[in-house]
Amino acid sequence: MNDLNHALTVQLGPRAIIAVQNPIRLSERSEPQPDLAVLLPRSDSYRRSHPGPADVLFLIEVSDTTVEVDKDVKLPLYARPGIRDVWLADLVAQRVEVHRDPSPNDYRSIRYAVRGDTISPLAFPDVTLRVGDILGEEET
Repeated sequence: MNDLNHALTVQLGPRAIIAVQNPIRLSERSEPQPDLAVLLPRSDSYRRSHPGPADVLFLIEVSDTTVEVDKDVKLPLYARPGIRDVWLADLVAQRVEVHRDPSPNDYRSIRYAVRGDTISPLAFPDVTLRVGDILGEEET
């Protein structure tokens, strides 16, 4: 995750705030903590209140033993309020699932990317991230 955080910080600069495992307020009763959230810049850096769906540029969830919970519970939670771009780094399958086009229940578009591929967030088409940086060190 450190490689990814560094790559995002370098490429995004002041255009976004990167939050690691901080809550996103989706409703009065729902504040999941994505592994990484890329947020609209705000002068208080979200110290006064948690970001909401309108503040989210894209999210990344990193899953090993929690893949099914992330797919069945968290992704629909992000889709309902319209978060446009959510990436699920599946460490077991060694791929990143790019979920886009939210609907009231889930995402209508899923793209799979593997090591050697690159991904660009919808909000920043000029930013290119290597799938290997998202997945971390390759196991030998």
